[in-house]
Amino acid sequence: MQVIDVAENYKLVNDFLRRAKGSLNTFRYFYHRPVQTIKNHITTLMILENGLPVCYGHLDPDNSKVWLGIAVVEEDKGKGYGKLMMIELLKAARINKINEIYF
Repeated sequence: MQVIDVAENYKLVNDFLRRAKGSLNTFRYFYHRPVQTIKNHITTLMILENGLPVCYGHLDPDNSKVWLGIAVVEEDKGKGYGKLMMIELLKAARINKINEIYF
């Protein structure tokens, strides 16, 4: 398992979105936004398992708010990836001195 910063790795994010399937029913962030939006995030992370993207997470600034988003590939739910991503995003928030996060 590997946690990586995908900053502007649009290909990997697109790979995740193709694999996510039903998970995108509740994670609608990219419904009306192009993948290139990630370049504006404070951080954009991906968890890879055997080279495949299994979890996506970001801290997205929106005016005075910072939004946290996490999605796990439907077939990989229940394996702890979401929890690990939450821990990594909270670390990034502390490093960036973000005191309040919205979900």
